[in-house]
Amino acid sequence: MGDNVERVLGHIAWLLEEVQKPDSDSRSEERVIKKHRSSSNLTDSVVKS
Repeated sequence: MGDNVERVLGHIAWLLEEVQKPDSDSRSEERVIKKHRSSSNLTDSVVKS
């Protein structure tokens, strides 16, 4: 079980390193677009009901 914990923590550390890379700016733009789409979906559902 300790091996699994180490594996998960190692993966989390890798993800944190990936997020901090300079090219993560393009990813943040994608997140903004996704948020915009999701908010428009919310307004569509409000209009339908």
